[in-house]
Amino acid sequence: MSVQMLRPTEDHYKQVLRNIKRGGLVTLLGAGANLSDRAEGEAYVQGQNLPSGAELAERLAEEHEYPEGREDRCDLLRVAQFAQMNDESYLRDSLHDVFGATYGPTSVHRFLAGLPERTGQHQLVLTTNYDDALEQAYRAVGEPFSTIYYRAVREGRCWVREDGTAEPQLIEKPSEDTRDWLADRSVILKVHGAVDREERRAFNDSYVISEDHYIDFLATVDLETLVPKKLLVHLANSAVLFLGYSLVDWNLRVLLRDLWSRRDVAYPAWAIQLAVDPLDRAVWDHRQVDIFEQPLAAYVAQLEERLGNGAASG
Repeated sequence: MSVQMLRPTEDHYKQVLRNIKRGGLVTLLGAGANLSDRAEGEAYVQGQNLPSGAELAERLAEEHEYPEGREDRCDLLRVAQFAQMNDESYLRDSLHDVFGATYGPTSVHRFLAGLPERTGQHQLVLTTNYDDALEQAYRAVGEPFSTIYYRAVREGRCWVREDGTAEPQLIEKPSEDTRDWLADRSVILKVHGAVDREERRAFNDSYVISEDHYIDFLATVDLETLVPKKLLVHLANSAVLFLGYSLVDWNLRVLLRDLWSRRDVAYPAWAIQLAVDPLDRAVWDHRQVDIFEQPLAAYVAQLEERLGNGAASG
């Protein structure tokens, strides 16, 4: 039985932009955002664009000599686990080569980076991506921001890098940190680690990418250890827009369950995804997230047009 595609409605755009304008929207940015401007049939090219999960798995499989002929060569979790068991430092450097290469932000990143100037509201963006495409977009428009990210080191798990600051700083007790982070800048929360392109190798990088990484992450980390107190309050009390995510990814479902459990009010949540699998739709519905089918580049173009002409006022 075919399922009718649900396109974003004018009411949906109005709701999203109303929340953006009042500072009541958090964007959750997934890997699909990095593919949003690709032409049909365009593939990952080192030094030109960012890879999909399957493309990254294939690259790592080739570089780390994953057994030929296996059907799971495009399973990033499995391939990364294999590479980690053989030589974790080599895996980290391989990932640094990919995410520290030359590439540019997409139209999705540029749209988000332009929102503070157009709306007067600093943005909170949560992402499980490792790349710095969004940071590049903020720098391109001269918008101040902080990147708070997970880093699996002895000193602690929650780190911040202020834009233009050479060295990351530890946030020792995020649950006791009462700084008003969004008062004068936007914030990017990178909950699965980040690349540090200032270094030639992966000295300051951190990646939650293999099976063991996820087990360690889920066993030792929750939102209170990753997100400073005031930002967590903001995150739990805002509408949420998922761009480039699939809820079939169980690690995202764990994070979402933690977030939803902190809510006393049912704030709206939307997901934009293309070619939605029936299982994915069922999972989104179970999580009370309205899902619409549209290419991300087209979706943000529609938001941008309506933001420019004031269609979301009122």
